[in-house]
Amino acid sequence: MLAHESRSTLDRHTILKTTLVELGRTLPLEECAIWMPTHIGLDLQLSYTLRPQSPIGYTVPIHLPVFNQIFGSNKPIQISPNCLVVAVALSHATILEESMKAKELLVEQNAALDLARKEVENANCA
Repeated sequence: MLAHESRSTLDRHTILKTTLVELGRTLPLEECAIWMPTHIGLDLQLSYTLRPQSPIGYTVPIHLPVFNQIFGSNKPIQISPNCLVVAVALSHATILEESMKAKELLVEQNAALDLARKEVENANCA
């Protein structure tokens, strides 16, 4: 279901929101959130949540010890629910990667179609 829903669009924000909603539904979560790095990269910004009343845009510094624990390990890490940031790691992040590959393929195909159209136009003019 998640893969089908995510593949039906190429919009990154729709994919992330759909993933969040489906993850919450699949794992019966009361809350789940996606934190994204800010443009500067020194903070993480709350970007998506299951609960609409959550403070979207809230930021936390990335140098907190819990982030070092999460990002410094390649193993699953259980984080206390009392922690400032509770992270849910997705092992199937390939959905986003597949979407980006599909977008790149469509761009390449569009360029090939444009070239073919121009060749036909040139042949008709000659």
